[in-house]
Amino acid sequence: MSNSIQVMLEDAPVVERNLSRGKAFGLLKAQQEDRLNEINKQFLEDPKYSSDEDLPSKLEAFKKKYMEFDLNGNGDIGEKRVIGGSVQA
Repeated sequence: MSNSIQVMLEDAPVVERNLSRGKAFGLLKAQQEDRLNEINKQFLEDPKYSSDEDLPSKLEAFKKKYMEFDLNGNGDIGEKRVIGGSVQA
C-alpha cells in the first residue's frame, strides 16, 4: 500500500468524527433558530410592538447576533463582546 493511501485510511476515523460533530452542531443551530423564530413571531404578533419601525429586520439581526454568541445553545452568551466589528472573548 502506498504511503498516501495509508495516511488517508488512518485519517478516516478522524474525518468521520469531525463530520459527526459538524452535523450535530448544524442540528443544534437549526433547533436554536427554530426556537428564536418562535420568540420573534410572538413579538411580531404582539400589538404592543406593531408601531416599531422595521421590527422584522431588527429581530432577524438580533437573532443572528445572538446565535453567533450562543454557540452551544444553552442561552449563555458568556463573556464575548463585539469591539470594532470583531468578536473578542
